[in-house]
Amino acid sequence: MQKWYVVAKNEYRLMTSWGRRLRKAIPIILVALPAIAFAIVIYLANQIHINVLIEDAVKNYLFYVYGYVSEIGFSFGNVDMTLLMSQFLGILGFMMPIMGSVGNVFRETEVVSKDIILASPLRSRDILFGRFVANLFFIPLYLLFASVMFFPAFIEHGLNSLATPFIMVFAATLPALVGIWVGVLLSSYIQTKSDVSPRIKDIGKAILGMVGMLFGFSYFILLSSQSSSLNWTFSPTTWVTNIIFIAVSGTNLVKFTNTLGIYSFYYYIPLQPGLNVSLALLSIFVVLVFVVGIKVSDRLFRFEISVSEVKTIEKENWFFRAVRRAIPSPLGAITAVQLKEFSRSLDSIARMASILIFPFILYFFNSLGFSNSFLPASNLGAVLVMPMVASIYILLAAAIIALMEASQMTVKQRDLFWTYKKAPGGVQRLVYSKLLEMLIIGLPLGIFLAVLFQFTLGSTFSEILRIIPAMLFMTTISSAIALGIYCARPVFKEQSSGHLINFLIYTVIAFVIEGLIILFAVFPWILNIIFSISTLSILFSIPQFLSISSQLIWMVQTPIFVLTFAQLNINTMLSVLGTAASAALGIAAAYLSLRIGISKLKKYE
Repeated sequence: MQKWYVVAKNEYRLMTSWGRRLRKAIPIILVALPAIAFAIVIYLANQIHINVLIEDAVKNYLFYVYGYVSEIGFSFGNVDMTLLMSQFLGILGFMMPIMGSVGNVFRETEVVSKDIILASPLRSRDILFGRFVANLFFIPLYLLFASVMFFPAFIEHGLNSLATPFIMVFAATLPALVGIWVGVLLSSYIQTKSDVSPRIKDIGKAILGMVGMLFGFSYFILLSSQSSSLNWTFSPTTWVTNIIFIAVSGTNLVKFTNTLGIYSFYYYIPLQPGLNVSLALLSIFVVLVFVVGIKVSDRLFRFEISVSEVKTIEKENWFFRAVRRAIPSPLGAITAVQLKEFSRSLDSIARMASILIFPFILYFFNSLGFSNSFLPASNLGAVLVMPMVASIYILLAAAIIALMEASQMTVKQRDLFWTYKKAPGGVQRLVYSKLLEMLIIGLPLGIFLAVLFQFTLGSTFSEILRIIPAMLFMTTISSAIALGIYCARPVFKEQSSGHLINFLIYTVIAFVIEGLIILFAVFPWILNIIFSISTLSILFSIPQFLSISSQLIWMVQTPIFVLTFAQLNINTMLSVLGTAASAALGIAAAYLSLRIGISKLKKYE
């Protein structure tokens, strides 16, 4: 029996320890599920495709005979949905195994015994390849999801050939195989180094966060322009996309549609690279990744003897001394301890710093014409695009600042919590010190984010004097609410479903309050648009009797006129009263959250 097979078998037994009686049936079920899903999707989509063709034929007949004009949809640069779905699945198949493999390193359960590994004749490549084979269970689940994602593609093109689904599965599986292999190599390297230096785990968590950001960034770049999948010529996901598109559509030409006003035109673009070149490049890429991984496996994964380091206790720096003197009580000392704990954790610093990537992503969207990618200038929703993006950004920034540190109240400080629980008033003092630490870190970061956000949008956004106070208030309220929720429902592990439940509770409470603050304090002019939607819908309709040049001028000037009119006619009294009521509601929610959370945390056993 091959050594890697023994490793893979044992890894599989550990993964399926929850269902020992189903171990033989699980592989059969995993293979059958995507096969059945593809069969159902192809059958239903093909039936709809046939009906669509009949419907299009009827519309064309009515158009030529009776001058019938079908429904007009406004869009800019629409391409075939197959390209978008294929590119997304290529990114998903590569990124998700890496995130899952690296995330498994940080689980608190340890199943690897160094003595057993060192006493066995196993080589690094045997262990790594065995882990790779055991993690192949991800591919059937990934293909199950892919079958649903390709539903629109089969509706558009139908079943071109019986070989089409097999080609699609083959092409979609290759980036997943590469992702699993890279994930195994990366997680093994982090595991090896973390045995020597525990700080490596913090670096690994930062890498995991960066990979997650990269996945989201890649996905939103793809959606920022529906033609972006045509431009990534040298990306492996594009090679996968081209293979799948040719298999589904039966052609190398992509239909590209542009719409201006009521006029629509389309043309065809050949995919680059073509089918043969895409297959060759993708095959070379996959082989190259596996060969390089095997060559460097002995360097990436090995057990080393950890060497203890002697460190000298340094004198407390000026910042921590200033915190102690600013709060001359035991509360100040505990707050300084909280800040020291935060400064020692590279993971916490990396997660808080990751918030800064949002303005840069937004800047990238703005430079690509994000507001024009989905909505034309003549659409009422286009006027609200940038305020909506700004609102989402402000809400997420305040929420992340609060939740990232509130979640560490009992995860990283469980020993501190049990110590202070025995002291009179210790729990209450510990919670308030955590809140002060969150505000000392979060408020300057909130100001910086507000200024950076203003710099990102430039002249298109002028509410900086409103954003900064709103950001400071929302950060304070969010921190108190999040901390109160985590005190009422303490979570003691990084990998726990309790974080999701607490996040959902926080979302229901905080996002409503913060949404009202944004509406009344930051963008009060939106109320004018909301109250006059029926009138504006008439204004936005393009007169068909105008010339093409006049229609284009109408499309550009109408949103500017509406936006200017709404901003110049703000109801000051309504804005002030709404802001005051929202602020009062937020203060009450923060106070009650802390009070209920502290009372429950005192009783927690």
